[in-house]
Amino acid sequence: KNKGLNFNCQNGGTIMAILSSFYGGDYFDHQVKNGGGYRCLLSGTREQPKLQGVENIMGESERVIP
Repeated sequence: KNKGLNFNCQNGGTIMAILSSFYGGDYFDHQVKNGGGYRCLLSGTREQPKLQGVENIMGESERVIP
């Protein structure tokens, strides 16, 4: 059964590591500004998670990762 779940990751380094792991590129390509972050949808399975619709929030630029 599909259950809804909210997840907050509030450490910039952890956010950067997760995004570089899923999308490649350099760790610093996904640098988080003070007070900024990303909003996304996590789908898939525990073994093969997928991030969808990642968007920058509260940062200097509104970059969307397809």
